[in-house]
Amino acid sequence: MNAETWISSALEAARTALRRSGHASAEPVWRDGRFDLALPWASFAIADSNDVLWVAQVHGTAPHGAFVVETSLGDMGVWRHPNDPALPGLAAAVTPGRLSMLSSVASHVDPRLVEVVTLQPLQRATVRIGSPNDAVYVKIVPPWRVERVADNHRRARDARVPAPEILDVDGRNGLIVFAELPGATLAEHLELGRPVPTSDAIWSLVELFMSSVATHGDLHDRQILLDDDGAIVGVVDLDDAGERELVEDVGSLVAHVLMRAITHPDQRDRIETYGRGLRETFARHVDVESLDREILRTQHRLQAARTNDE
Repeated sequence: MNAETWISSALEAARTALRRSGHASAEPVWRDGRFDLALPWASFAIADSNDVLWVAQVHGTAPHGAFVVETSLGDMGVWRHPNDPALPGLAAAVTPGRLSMLSSVASHVDPRLVEVVTLQPLQRATVRIGSPNDAVYVKIVPPWRVERVADNHRRARDARVPAPEILDVDGRNGLIVFAELPGATLAEHLELGRPVPTSDAIWSLVELFMSSVATHGDLHDRQILLDDDGAIVGVVDLDDAGERELVEDVGSLVAHVLMRAITHPDQRDRIETYGRGLRETFARHVDVESLDREILRTQHRLQAARTNDE
């Protein structure tokens, strides 16, 4: 099965769901998606409306709570945004003014200003609420994961990892409210030619992970925040902390940095030099052959994703 075949079936599932719900004339239009053998998904805009449909398939079985459509590739689940069957807190988080827990922990932010930062259906989402420099971030995960994700951040902060402060947790709905961290991402600094931390400084951050949560779990250049001078002032998204090997974490970071050289050719020489420096530093601490394999594997994955987006 390839991506084109799966997306075609997902489109038919969306059309079937619309017909069965009494909207036969509505036409789903492709928005975005990800073809992944573990969890392929797609989202479709509904022409002439603001509605969005999500379609996902997990090991051939539709997620519980979704509208089930039989396809030649197995059952698929279809739901209307933001009613994600695995993320019960999503609807409240993305609806301006609806997240009541903010009144007690972040009354200073404007609850009407809502921006969805990331959304991976059935898995997680991050929502920014408030105005620039006066906001909080809400992480939405399946309720069974919320305590582990919160504990990852607490343990990291106890080890002086500059992770965001937890303001509140709603275990029933899978919500965690984080204080906003300062700074811009390492990716932005690379893209704009701004100062970046030394490779030794990056390794010191990795060592902080090792002393608390073992590994970041999804380390790349949009997870690390820097001040104007290029010093590390924050790190975000420790949801999967401890779930990867160290060489996977550092190899992922190098690969993401090197990919930045492709997407921003005006900074190519500088970014490639920085990526090589990271690789040389990490090679002093992990098996170099395993590191190079992980860098190459991640580069192939990132390039495939970029090709699909194009």
